Amino acid sequence: MSNNRLKIGYIMQADSVPIDVISGPQLHVKAVVCGLQARGHQVRTVAIQHNRIQWSDDLVNWNPAEFRNSESRPFRAVESVLRGIQSRLRLPFIRLFDSFRFSDACVEALDGCDILYERCGILSYGGLIAARRMGLPIVLELNGDLIKEYQDLGIRLSRAQWVAINRITKLMYRRADRLVAVTEQLRSSLIARWKLDRSKVFAVQNGADLEVFLCPRDIEAVRLRHRIGDRPVVILVCSFEPWHGVDLLLDAFAELTSTNSQVKLVLVGDGRLRPLMERKAADLGLADRAVFTGKGEQAEVSSLLAIADVAVVCHHGTEAEAALSPLKLFEYMAAAKAIVATAGPSIERLIAHRVTGVIAPAGNPKELARAIAGLLEADQLRASLGQAARQVAIERHSWARTVTKLEGVLEGALRGKVRPPS
Repeated sequence: MSNNRLKIGYIMQADSVPIDVISGPQLHVKAVVCGLQARGHQVRTVAIQHNRIQWSDDLVNWNPAEFRNSESRPFRAVESVLRGIQSRLRLPFIRLFDSFRFSDACVEALDGCDILYERCGILSYGGLIAARRMGLPIVLELNGDLIKEYQDLGIRLSRAQWVAINRITKLMYRRADRLVAVTEQLRSSLIARWKLDRSKVFAVQNGADLEVFLCPRDIEAVRLRHRIGDRPVVILVCSFEPWHGVDLLLDAFAELTSTNSQVKLVLVGDGRLRPLMERKAADLGLADRAVFTGKGEQAEVSSLLAIADVAVVCHHGTEAEAALSPLKLFEYMAAAKAIVATAGPSIERLIAHRVTGVIAPAGNPKELARAIAGLLEADQLRASLGQAARQVAIERHSWARTVTKLEGVLEGALRGKVRPPS
């Protein structure tokens, strides 16, 4: 453990995550904040929760933010006039006043901090303004290629809006003291696209809560609760976003059930595409073979993983997907599951084919079905893959290890050094 006890301001502006709603991002935020606190650092979070800027010292009790300047009458008057002009002239939205207001909240709530750490989003530069006002270094955390994710979601913006987003993003990344990317692929992409100094961009992988996923579970009780019996189980944990490939897995599962009528598909999680995927499952004749469990706490996810024979990570092969670091993959590994993952640069850095999992071509449901079927028929291979994956998770992919690396980046930013601990 580091001897330096830091006062860290953890902030989220554009990419705020509801802390009281279970999701992958929520788990990530809690793992980082609580992990840093467990290492002796003071961490105060400033974030937009339930449409209000609030702060918390424990992610449980939240307090309304205070503002030095941005709630004054002159500020609001100028804001009203300029927003009116922006609307009439259809000027690009740049989140100017929102960012000043967020920076104001940070200045008030984070007085006395040593450094700011931001879970970064599109046009979220309030933290950068606050860092400059407070004379503090700031580290930006990138969990994916934000602009490409917008494009993959089909968000249609004017050319002027895209120009504004690109220019502000470039400014943010160049002005930040350090950037943390969740994969080496994302790190390389950021450096190349934005022409960044390589020495200030670090790749720090996500992790898993080993204590939760190494814990033995009552398999028979879980099977009984979900009426699965003793059938083989294929599982996917996700939040039903386009990049999670649920549609791809359903197509693959329809192919699989043409030769294996006993296998069950368990889909754990919830999200905006879930109703569409439930309809797709019904259209494919999978209504009685696919179980949609909804969201669950990590202990429940661990219990569901315990009954799975094969755990899946599947993507279509887009550029944005290539930069992702899926939390579920580390959880599958910790749970000693036989994994089928679709190919991509980040996946292939984590999974060794037929050593810690099986890699199938991205975007190809027939090949995905073939890979799953092969594992369902190979009990010994499934066991060896699962045990090898668990060992790698224990050695390399705990949240404790991730947080230790983040701690090194933070301390390096304060010292002006560029190397985190290995």
